[in-house]
Amino acid sequence: MTVFVDFDIIFEAYQIVSVKKGGVALVYSFYWLIYPILYALGITGASLGAISDEATFIYIINAVAGILLPLRGVWYIILAHKNSSTLRPSMLIQTGLECLLSLVLVFLPDLSYPAFLIFLALYCSFHAVVQGINSYIYGKNRALQYFIPSICQTILFLQIFAGLILLSGDTRARFVIGITGYILSMLGHAYLCDWFSVVIKNRRTAEMFRKISVTMPGFSGLGIPTRLISTIRNHSSDKQPDAEIIFNYGKSGKGIAGHCELCVDGKTYTYGNYDPESRAVLNTMGNGIIFRAEKKRYVDFLVGQNRTVVVYGLKFDENQRKYFRQTLELFEKTLISWRHKAEHAPSDEYIHLVVQQLDAEIYLINDGRFKTYFLPTINCVTLTSSLLRGTPAGNVVMPGVYTPGSYMDALHRLYITDSSTVISVNTYNQ
Repeated sequence: MTVFVDFDIIFEAYQIVSVKKGGVALVYSFYWLIYPILYALGITGASLGAISDEATFIYIINAVAGILLPLRGVWYIILAHKNSSTLRPSMLIQTGLECLLSLVLVFLPDLSYPAFLIFLALYCSFHAVVQGINSYIYGKNRALQYFIPSICQTILFLQIFAGLILLSGDTRARFVIGITGYILSMLGHAYLCDWFSVVIKNRRTAEMFRKISVTMPGFSGLGIPTRLISTIRNHSSDKQPDAEIIFNYGKSGKGIAGHCELCVDGKTYTYGNYDPESRAVLNTMGNGIIFRAEKKRYVDFLVGQNRTVVVYGLKFDENQRKYFRQTLELFEKTLISWRHKAEHAPSDEYIHLVVQQLDAEIYLINDGRFKTYFLPTINCVTLTSSLLRGTPAGNVVMPGVYTPGSYMDALHRLYITDSSTVISVNTYNQ
């Protein structure tokens, strides 16, 4: 039986647990028992088909995938109806297409199984490359605590890719069972914790399932912002937030992936690949640059660019607030002024526009994990969630690539089920 372990997820979970003490750490440890249990259930479900024959095995894989595929979209439609929101046609069309594809997976398994194997091979090869680049970045920046999980994942994904290509017959079927069990466990974990956090009435028990949120895996989060906006009803709070998270996205093209940033004391921490001279690997990698702008001016600026903006207000308890401020203080020690170079950047560069229109403070990150920006994994989502580590908004595990949509989805689930942390949500658009 293949044992499939995502070292990055284990490492993130360990980081989350490590900032806890005493009984709370025990609760977190118990929480993570859900993961191997769901993995075992995924293995069992796939194995039931393999015991009989390959056709049944194929059918179970595709039937489960077909059932899970449209659930998130249907959930959004229910939320939008509950909030009396206007459903966007694009949301209904996308959910309808997912339902149609789910029917294909359920009723045409012979057609979809080869596509499933091709998808796995492409997925593993992509992540092997991404984690290989991560390993290079962390090694170059001497971030050993992040280098080790990345190099382990690089080796793991290369082995899986090689197994899918080189193995055949029953051996490959058993190999795919292990991978399928992992995928089903991650999807099941996200949906199961959603369900538990809503239906369990005992507050202390339900809170356990809200402590760490596992987002939708990989690229499934790319289109979430444009769908989730239909479910949001603006809600302000009399309380002053300790921090805010700003999401913005466009209506089409690459803009639907979105962007996110942390906002503290009325100013943003916006992280990106804004140094044109350092860009490499198809402009996905470069020096990590931070700009800080006044929130209201920044939101108005984004809306003027035809971007939709969603702002979540966060409230922490005393210990969370103290830990958050310490984390922020340590991060700010890695920043050095970069405004002079930003002012002399080409006029068509985004960072030049930010300086001219927002009078933003510009910084270069000269040390640590975020010294080098890398679009799939060391990006705006990673920085924002890392600065919030030790709070419910930072205790989010993201399998695969880190997308703003997946993070936004996790925060909105936290808002629905636990208003003591996410105390407000407001949208701004033209």
